[in-house]
Amino acid sequence: MIKRILLLTALFVTICTTASAQWFVGGNASVNIQNSTVYANIAPEFGRRFVNGKLSVAISPFASYYKTRGTDPQTTYGGRAYATYDIYDGFYAIGGIQAESYKRYNEEGRIWQISIPVGAGYRRCFGNLCVYAEVTYDLLFDEDSYGENPMIRAGANYSF
Repeated sequence: MIKRILLLTALFVTICTTASAQWFVGGNASVNIQNSTVYANIAPEFGRRFVNGKLSVAISPFASYYKTRGTDPQTTYGGRAYATYDIYDGFYAIGGIQAESYKRYNEEGRIWQISIPVGAGYRRCFGNLCVYAEVTYDLLFDEDSYGENPMIRAGANYSF
């Protein structure tokens, strides 16, 4: 599964580099090592701008790894599709759908969870490079959901 995500990511980046200035690529990656815990994640992002740049539509496959000494490693993977609409001077509304697969501690098999995050964010651009921060709330969140509500996300993307 991860090999497929990486292959699709490479293909999409290749297509984007030959496309018009309306395409963008970005996302985030991080590694956190603290005491006996390791956390790593990657979430590339690929999209296109429409309506004079006010509307953006994008996809983002993702994968994460979490390991604490004395426990089995946890892996999470999936993808999301979302749209943003610029409201005023860098502020935007965001909504989408996300599917992620994870395994609960001490349980067999993996679980797929669907979420519908909606919210708002702020984007600041420096030429073709834009950095952003956003807060979303999952409309399907309940006590069995994986993750937290609200979700805070930040990253950068580069327009071609």
